Amino acid sequence: MNNGLTSMFINTFGLSGSRLAKTEQEKKLVVYVLENNQSVYGAGMVSFDIGSLPWDKNNFEKDRQFVLSVLAGMRNKLGWETLSYFPREDWLNTSVNTFETMLTNMVLDDINTDGIDEWHKQIEPDDPINRGFPLCRVHKVLLTKHGCQVCRE
Repeated sequence: MNNGLTSMFINTFGLSGSRLAKTEQEKKLVVYVLENNQSVYGAGMVSFDIGSLPWDKNNFEKDRQFVLSVLAGMRNKLGWETLSYFPREDWLNTSVNTFETMLTNMVLDDINTDGIDEWHKQIEPDDPINRGFPLCRVHKVLLTKHGCQVCRE
């Protein structure tokens, strides 16, 4: 994905996922994706390995179904009314379809526990993930240690 599409994917994932996430585990999955913020790390410097999302190996199928519902929400423009722009649906849907295929084909052995452990080690006591998962007042997106991903774009 190019830089603009990466931002659009992460923003719309966050909009959809923040509205759908109910459990702490679901919120962690959304926050992990949202933390890949180009305005923090620099254009072209963000990516994430689907296996490094903070999957719960004991409930992987439940986690997978949640992320698949987030992708469906992206296709249904969940939360887009809060954006100051209208995402290119053709570009976004191609990326959503690719992500969905990777997710559907993923197996437990694809989970990168080292990456998950590293992410957990970086969580500070004052990170939003430890403060009840607050939301941005404007976009209703889960806040990360960098603030609101959508506001930063």
